[in-house]
Amino acid sequence: MAEKKTRKRAYIPPSSEVVHRKERTTSSSSRPSAGSSRQSARSGANNPRSANYVYPTPSFKRTAKRLPVYFLLIFALQYWQYSGAHDDWSGARISGTALATAALITIVFAPFMHWMDKLSYNRWLKRTGRTSA
Repeated sequence: MAEKKTRKRAYIPPSSEVVHRKERTTSSSSRPSAGSSRQSARSGANNPRSANYVYPTPSFKRTAKRLPVYFLLIFALQYWQYSGAHDDWSGARISGTALATAALITIVFAPFMHWMDKLSYNRWLKRTGRTSA
């Protein structure tokens, strides 16, 4: 019963199962643990799929491209919130108020979105050992 639970808990992606089958046929070494396979999949230097990946450099242009999606999500949330709280308001008043608050929130948080891009880019550079372009 305990073996069944451990088999269910240890998830190994299909691509690594194929690699393990090849290793078993060529060598008699034991199967590596699930934790070690996760670590090797995460590391940029050992992972062949991420060897050619180039993280896009953060820019205000990239941030501005994402702002409309962010604005629409905030607008939908504000519209839903105002329509539920103010039953006596007209649809135009709800739309106008939701538009104004969504625009304000989007403008205020745009620099934070850019800062988060820069933070994640610098972490990627540090993790992969690369230098900025």
